[in-house]
Formats: sequence, C-alpha cells, structure tokens
Amino acid sequence: MRLRAMLLVAVVSAGVGLPSLAAGVTVGTESKVPPDPRQQHARWVRFRPADGEVVALNPPRFSWPYTAELPWRESRRPADQKFTLQIAASRDFSTPAVEVRSTPCNFYNFLPALEGSGRWYWRVGYEGSGAQPAWSDVRSFTIAEDAVRWDRSGLADALDNLHGHPRILFNPANRNEVLSLRRRDARSEELARYVIAVADRTLKEKWYRDFPRDDKEILPYMQMGRALVFVAFADLLTGDAAYAGFKERFLTIASYPPGGYSSPEGGGSIDKWETHLTEYLGLFYDWFYDELTTAERQVVRNSLDWRIDHTLNSFAWRRDKGRSMRTGSIAVTCSSHAYQNIMAIMAGALAVCDELPVAREALEIGTHYLIGITNGFGEDEAWNEGPGYGNGKMKWLTDATWYLQTAVPQLDLGKNEVYGRYCDFFARATPLGARHSSFGNRGYGEQDWCSSRVTNFRRVAMLSGDSAAMQNWLDTRRQLGGGMPYSPWIDYVLPQYASEPEPAVETDFNRLFPLEGWVTVGSAPPSDMGRQKDAVSMTLACRPRGGYSHSFRSENAFDIHAYGETIAVGGGTTSNQSRFANHTMSHNTVLVNGLEQTAAGRGSAPACGRIIAYKEGDGFVYFAGDATAAYGPEVGLAAFVRHVVFVDEAYFVIFDDLALEDDRPPGTFQWLYHVTPEVPLQFDREAFRVKYEVGDVRVFLQHVAHAGDLVLDDRTGIEGMINPITGEKLEIMDKWLRPGVKKKVPPPLAAHHLWISHKTPRQRMEFLAVVVPCREDDAEPKISPAGERGVAVEFRGRRTTIAFEQDTQADIAIDARAISRVNEFTANGRRRP
Repeated sequence: MRLRAMLLVAVVSAGVGLPSLAAGVTVGTESKVPPDPRQQHARWVRFRPADGEVVALNPPRFSWPYTAELPWRESRRPADQKFTLQIAASRDFSTPAVEVRSTPCNFYNFLPALEGSGRWYWRVGYEGSGAQPAWSDVRSFTIAEDAVRWDRSGLADALDNLHGHPRILFNPANRNEVLSLRRRDARSEELARYVIAVADRTLKEKWYRDFPRDDKEILPYMQMGRALVFVAFADLLTGDAAYAGFKERFLTIASYPPGGYSSPEGGGSIDKWETHLTEYLGLFYDWFYDELTTAERQVVRNSLDWRIDHTLNSFAWRRDKGRSMRTGSIAVTCSSHAYQNIMAIMAGALAVCDELPVAREALEIGTHYLIGITNGFGEDEAWNEGPGYGNGKMKWLTDATWYLQTAVPQLDLGKNEVYGRYCDFFARATPLGARHSSFGNRGYGEQDWCSSRVTNFRRVAMLSGDSAAMQNWLDTRRQLGGGMPYSPWIDYVLPQYASEPEPAVETDFNRLFPLEGWVTVGSAPPSDMGRQKDAVSMTLACRPRGGYSHSFRSENAFDIHAYGETIAVGGGTTSNQSRFANHTMSHNTVLVNGLEQTAAGRGSAPACGRIIAYKEGDGFVYFAGDATAAYGPEVGLAAFVRHVVFVDEAYFVIFDDLALEDDRPPGTFQWLYHVTPEVPLQFDREAFRVKYEVGDVRVFLQHVAHAGDLVLDDRTGIEGMINPITGEKLEIMDKWLRPGVKKKVPPPLAAHHLWISHKTPRQRMEFLAVVVPCREDDAEPKISPAGERGVAVEFRGRRTTIAFEQDTQADIAIDARAISRVNEFTANGRRRP
C-alpha cells in the first residue's frame, strides 16, 4: 500500500499523463430549479396544492392561509373565520365536484377521490358578513396517472363511530392476541422485557413510593406520567399485582385541579412537557376503562376535558379560550410548542371523543392536520430544524399517527407520502456515521438524532412499507449498539397491524429537496453503515423558511462528512441556549462586512433563500443556492449565490458569487469554515492552503481566487465566539439571559473558526475554494488556478478542470453568471450588478 501511494505521488507531482473527463461538459440555465409559489412566506400555512402542480395523491392534501393576506400585521386575529372549499373540473365552478361549506379548518382533508378530468381547479371562500364568501384566486392541479388513490370522504363518520374501550393500540377483539405478541415476535419480546425492566425500576423510585398529593411543587410530572405508562403496560403484559399501584397514582394526577405545575403548557406548567399528561391519562382511561368505577371514570374525564380544552382553545389551535388566533397557532405559522402540544393530546382526545365535544373537535382538527400539513416545519419534503430537533419532534408525530391508525384503521395514514420523505431527508442530511450536524439545535453528537431514529424509522417503515427506512433503522441500531424507542408500548403492538418491509438501501445517493431548500450529495447509500465508512458526503441548506425557532441563521451553509468523520461543521455546541449557534458567524457560509443573516428573525421576509440550480452528470453533481435575501436590506447585499460541484464522488469545488448594491461603498466579505475538534492545523500562505486531520482523515482546503489578497484568521476558544469586525461577543450561552443576571459561562467547543477575507474592499467578490478529504493511503491533491474563474484538481490519478464561466477548455464548465441571474428572491428587488 505504501509503494502504491508513493508512485501516485510521483505521477501527480509531475502532472503528466493524468486522465480527465472524456469530453467537456457545460452546465447552464437548463440546470435551474423553477420557483414554487409555496416558497413565498414559506413559514405560513399556504395554498396547497400549488397552482399547476402534478400531485401524487388523489385527492391531494389541501391547506390555505387562515387569512387571504400574508404575513399578518398583528399578533392575533378573531378565531371565528369559516371557509368554503370548492374543487371542480371547470374553472367556472358551475358544478363543483366537492364543496365543503363553513369549515373552521384551513387544512380540511376529509375528501373523496376525484373521478375523471385530467386538470382540476380549486378555490377557497373566506366567509364573512356578506351573503357570498370572498373567493381566493383559482388554482389548478393535475393528478398523476400513477397517483395513489386515498378516499378520505368517510373519515368524519369513522371518528363519529368510535365507541367502546379499549380502542387505542388494541381493542376488545384483538386484545389478547396483541398482548401475547411477545410469544410470537422477537422484537415485541425484546420490547416487553424493556418495558418490564423500566417498570420494575419505577416501583423503587422515591416519588413513586411517596406520590405527591398535589401539584403545587415543581416536579417532573411528565416523566412521572410516562413512567406510570410503563408500569401500566407491564401490568397488561404480565397481570402481576406488583404493578397495580399505577391506578391510584393516575387517579391522583387526574384529581389535580387546573393551574398547578402538572397543567398543560400555558395553563400553569413551566414548560411544554406536562401537556403529555393528556396523552398518558388518555391511555390509562382507554386501556383500563372496564376496571374503573363510574366515579373514577368521571375524575379522569374531567381532567381530560379541561386539559384538551386548554390546549385546543388557549394554546395550540386558538387562544383566549377560543376567541382569537395567534401567529404561532398550527393554523397560521405553527410554532414549535403548538405543534408538539397538538400531537400530545391526540391519545387523550381519542379516548373520550365519544363523551366530550371538545375532544371530538380536537380529534378532527388533529386528524386534518396530520393528513394535510403533517408537520409545520416542512409540509412536503424536509424538516427545517435539521436532524436534532427534527427527529425529536417526529417522535410526537409518529406517536400520534399510530395511536390514530390503530384506533381508526380507515384513516390509512400510510398513504400519506410525506412520512417516507421525512425519513429519506433525515437519512441523507446526516448519513450513518456522521458525527455532528450544524442545521439546528441538538446537532452536536449523533447519539441524539440516532436515538430518535430508533423511534421513528421502523414505525414509518411499517406504516408505509418503506424499505430504506427499515434499513436505516437496522443500521442505526447497529451504530448505537442497540437502542429503544421512546414510547415502546406503540412499537410492541406494530406486528399486529403491519409487517416489517424487507430492508433495502437507497439506489440514488444524491437528492435535491427543492421546495424546502436542501441538497444532499454523497458517494454511498446514506442508510448503509458499512459503505458510509468509505464515503464522502455534503449537506447544504438554502431554505425559503430561513433560520428560526430551533434552526439557525445559516443559509448556504454546509456540513461535510468523509470516511466516518465529520470534517467541516458549524454551529458550535448547537445548544438551545447558544447565541453563537444561532449566529451566522458560527456556520460554513459568508458574512458581509461582518454582518449576519437577519431576515428570518423578522418573520416577514417573502423568502430567505432558495436552491436555484441542480444537475447530475457523468462524474459530477452541481448545485447552487441563492441566499441573498437572508441578510436583510440593511446589509446592502445584491448577490450571494453559492455554486458547488461534487467531483468524482470525492471532493468539492465551491464558487461564491457576491456583490453589494450599486449605491453601497466597497466592503469586505468573510468566508467562514469551521473544524471540530481543535486539531493541529497547517497553513501554507503562498498557496493559501489549509491542511488538517480529523481522525484518520486528512483534509485539504485551498482558495485559488484572489489568493494574494486573502487573509486568514484562525480563531479558537472564546476568541472564536467574538466577531472580530463588529465586536459582537457571543460567548454567553443563554440567548434569553437578562442584563445583570450572572450565570456561569460553559467552556466553548474545541474548534477552529476560520475567517477568510480580502484586504482590498470590493463591490463584487468571488471566492473559489476546493475541499479534498483523503483516505490514509491517498496522495495529496494538487490544486492550481485555471483561468480567472477556474481550478484544476489532480487527485487519484485524474486531472479535472472546473470553471465557473463559459469555458470550452474546462472539463466541467458552469455558466455561473447566467445561473446567478436566475433568481426571484432578492433583498430589495434591485437588479444585480
């Protein structure tokens, strides 16, 4: 192996006889990704399906804004808005095929399959005081020939016909068969042992032995309630009287009045978690209904009544006891906590929907939401918050999904195409073996998102027959050395309702998520743990939604993974408390005169970014993101288009096209690159080349454009959390820390924060960089300029020239100027230089 490496070094150094691509390839405007109207004000519930869309479901999934104008200019609106939905085969709607009148739900989806007609038209009427509603614009869609037929017209009746107990996860007809699955299914047996072990530990807990009589003290009530479900399910599995104490403890929780620390979020509790007691009380009520006295049932019903009512009418759906809507409602922009709260009450609503009107209403609204929106952070493709919080929140989605699916099989939620898309996105955003992710909170450390995958991926695989999700679940558990799902009582029952699909890895390694603004490229299947150890991959985000909530202000940023290591990643600790993680300066993107991306924080920007080009070719994948609008008008940015070429499934060439507005003075741009951990770093000033190693992976980063004018600032420790241009100090972790309040500052993440800028102020700037990760036996790459906007890379016996202009001599020529002009979202609508 050493001899081979030495010979290769000699050949590369000489630059003689190296093969290149068989013929030059030019990439132009044919690579552009067309805009989608759903990308405008992407954070808000919007008109879907989009005008002109070809849909893969019959009928498609519908939603529309709560008010016709976006964005809202005030924080709350009256909650009495009603809508009329019409679907017709003709634009004049003379004979609608579907008409839903006076629904309060702006994602109504209990709809019949559509018959005939290639093109369909739809509109929404906003009902008011007049005799006729105010109609939206007419939109059209076409049903694909191979569309999945999903007739949802009978779902309202199915919910109305829910009677008798138990009904969640099992029913009177299959109860014994379900609970005996452990004798027939190895996975269920493994889960049963786990449930019983947790239950046994719970019986010994101090809080269990001395259970609080009231909720006036701050205690982990949600965790206590979850532990009681373990005990209750162990009782069902074994019939052992040792577990019977869960009953009196659940009844004690149900007796707590509103306003205490166990109340749902916004109703007395100090955080969101206690809302899950609605779920746990619902399971208790449903599973043990026949063992409760009439008085005991009433105690639990009363608790579920006010808990569901609060979440539905004073937090997640409406506010002010049902009188108003707020922007964070699931009907409008869906804040993080509103989403989790509505998912958390589904089991409670299922348990008493035939006894409490508010539960029936919550159940219907939640079901419409699951079908039509599914998640408020990327309804059709991806999860804006990245893998940490994204996989975490998906647990609540898959919990609610299987509670509903087992109770109401007619829902057929496996036909909802986006479940599989979410798993595909998460698998690609952090391929197996990726160590860190920079795109949202809780991205530092694979243990976090992998543990959530253990919950989600098998559930989705069995819901929709997704073979890749099944493979990812298997290899994620191998990666972790095991792992148990968050709510194992759900996973225990799954073999009763579905089979595990045959696992299979992805056959395509690259993926564009055009609507939500992500690109993932790689050299191996992301769900194949073995092949990922010898793979190279990149994830880049340029999102219309931008960075908000648990995602970061980091459009056009990337993570790179190679040969089992994460070699370039931003976001610092990615902690929910970290101001540094939220700031653009902590990510692998660009600052303008030291200024960051601010548009997403306002919430009113039409869009913060977009993937504008994508093309796969022989030996390369090309993509481009436009993040101009992410910086906000005060920055004065006229253009930031990042072009990336993934060459030979081995290395990356990154070209950044940047410009200030005509009336702005020349300035400086900062090209940012972050390496963790703080490994030794070598810098060759003459070549402007950085060399470092992460694990066994050697990495070469080299800039070739304007190299003589560039300067490198390698910032580490606390210094790395201070902006050297603006003076911003982000070393204090808590972003909500009030002035004058002292708090211990945790140590910074050990990392290199590389700031690469130019000495000469410029109106327009172009960075051209190459990142080459190397295996242990690879010879060092040779990187050199090739014209003003090109680079030649000699690596592994092949010489390839990549130019970002029309260049007939280049192996890969990207017409960057033409592609950069293809953009609909700019900071202020001005024409670019």
